[in-house]
Amino acid sequence: MYEVTKSQFTNPQLVLGGPVQTDIVTFASGAKFALGELVIMSTGKMAADAGLDPTKVYGIVASEVDASLADAEGIVYTSGVFNKDEIVFPEGKTYADYKEALRNKGIILK
Repeated sequence: MYEVTKSQFTNPQLVLGGPVQTDIVTFASGAKFALGELVIMSTGKMAADAGLDPTKVYGIVASEVDASLADAEGIVYTSGVFNKDEIVFPEGKTYADYKEALRNKGIILK
């Protein structure tokens, strides 16, 4: 079972306000996921967002996850107010590319 700690929900640099909602998910093996990284759902597991379609974002990684060798459980934020400067956007993408799509999901970037 995955243990959730209060600090994972109160990162003062990333989380600006709430209410914040989270989800415990499985991250697909083969990568490390950074705090603040945008992820998508792919075949039932979290995967890095390649920046192809901002509407596909599932959430924001709430705590670093190492799934480099095997699938791993972790937490993603699925709604709340977040610091846009702490979000890890896909290469070549910016806040402007994601602002509207994320807002429609309840993820507000400021």
